[in-house]
Amino acid sequence: MPRYAQSQPNFMTGLEEVFYFPALTLMVFMRRRIGLRLLSPARIIRTFVLIQLYAVFAVFLLGGSALDIRIVQGFSFVFLLIAAAQYWRSWRAFNRGSDLHTLSSGFSHLETGHIPNFLRYHRRIYRIGDPLFCLAVACYAWIVCPPLGLWIGLASLSLRMFEQARYEAALTRDFEIVDSMAEAKIQQDTAEFFSKPKARNTTNQPPNDRVGLPTGIGPDIELQIAQRSKEKQS
Repeated sequence: MPRYAQSQPNFMTGLEEVFYFPALTLMVFMRRRIGLRLLSPARIIRTFVLIQLYAVFAVFLLGGSALDIRIVQGFSFVFLLIAAAQYWRSWRAFNRGSDLHTLSSGFSHLETGHIPNFLRYHRRIYRIGDPLFCLAVACYAWIVCPPLGLWIGLASLSLRMFEQARYEAALTRDFEIVDSMAEAKIQQDTAEFFSKPKARNTTNQPPNDRVGLPTGIGPDIELQIAQRSKEKQS
């Protein structure tokens, strides 16, 4: 089976769109070379506004202080700067002819040469490794600033669901490609079978099963004539 290390679907499903915006706040920290369309300025700004709204409402719901609001807002500004820098790098790479998929979710910083191959296959480092690492950071952030820890925890779950949805979409696409190749092979074999008819042996077939109209004397009548000729000669 393929590794699906960087296999990407050609579109984002509705489920991916739901989990995308919280997940993006962690992807810009955990990934490099994120696709250009995933880092569009409109999506970056919408995610920034979402964190700002969360900083105001969630802090009051959790009974946080003004310092907690500033910490979450500071996190949103750091996200904005890093996301803008990643977009600029992706835009420059695109203009230089980079072949990176524009919907790629990037390359994980955890994907180094020291991790086992088990985590490399089927995007396990992206679907499991990155969300678990972010969830550990969320537990630590909860001690310092509960609203920020809650946001990072929710974003970690969103990252997990986002990557799983992308993996299943890419897997379904690859299954369809394999099925199409199998069907094309069957069609090719069928066309070759009928385009090259085999020679038919008609020597042992009865007269009624032979192709074409009967001409001349049939083999049964010819046999009777030969027998009568022998009787006359004797």
